[in-house]
Amino acid sequence: MKKRSIFIAFLLIAVLLAGCSSYSGMKNEAGMNYATDKTGNYNYYHEGTEPSESADDIPGTSYRAADGNIISSRVYIQNADIIMETLKYDESVSGIEALVEKYGGFIQNRTVNGDGAISSGYYSARSARYVFRIPKDNFEPFMSELQQFGSITRNQTYVDDVTDEYYDYKIRLDTLNEQKKRLDELISQAKDINDIIVLENAVEETIYEIESIKGSLNRLESLISYSTISLNLDEVFESTLIRTVPQTFGERVRDRFRNSFENIKNGIEDFGVFIFGSILEIVLVLAVIAVLILIILKINKRAHKKSKKEVDADERPEEKK
Repeated sequence: MKKRSIFIAFLLIAVLLAGCSSYSGMKNEAGMNYATDKTGNYNYYHEGTEPSESADDIPGTSYRAADGNIISSRVYIQNADIIMETLKYDESVSGIEALVEKYGGFIQNRTVNGDGAISSGYYSARSARYVFRIPKDNFEPFMSELQQFGSITRNQTYVDDVTDEYYDYKIRLDTLNEQKKRLDELISQAKDINDIIVLENAVEETIYEIESIKGSLNRLESLISYSTISLNLDEVFESTLIRTVPQTFGERVRDRFRNSFENIKNGIEDFGVFIFGSILEIVLVLAVIAVLILIILKINKRAHKKSKKEVDADERPEEKK
């Protein structure tokens, strides 16, 4: 009995070492292996084929084996950060959200600021912050149609290369599945209850690792299959004018003159808005000032008459003498 337990323990250790060896060598029984291309990136392929030197080495395209068969491709997460201005906020919001639905995407996050109400004499501009998830195959048409709902002032697109991480999960998962298969075979052959308990514990640990890796792989595949687009939508009253940076002396003078003219125009407009927008307050203040002036004049007039009477009264006794 003791010898059998030792034998089972050795078999269990052998299974675990075989799994680790398979994973660390980045090779499984399905024949997955790798080599590096001219750029130093990993090029995964199946055993029995070699990566072709003439394969497409452009990131994002498929790699080909020597026989011409597609063997793997780089795996990317596609992202975009966009800042957009709009003069028609409500129309832009409804149009963008309808566009997301049209291309099979969904809104992952949405934050709206401002209510558009007039406060302290000023209209409160609104803004919206979105995070969209769009199927990767619909990324380009979505980005193209998005431009109709406003003026894009910033558009940054970028990708995260997760090829190594993706295939690491895939190979690790295959290795663990093979390890579980071998453990199941050992359990079916085991007779001693202690051996069965040890093997079942090893199976439970393996299943836990398998489920953990499946969860990570599912999350990664979700990011790969759905592009992430972050959009800042701002309501404006005048679209931002995009100008080229002035280079020559004449262009610099012209640009400075244009800026000065716009500043003066804006100042005059602001002054006019203040005058006409505050006309009631101004009239009220002027009326109060006028009343105060009239009161002061009347008081001075009465004081002057009183002073004159006193002077006349003083002069009459002197005349009688």
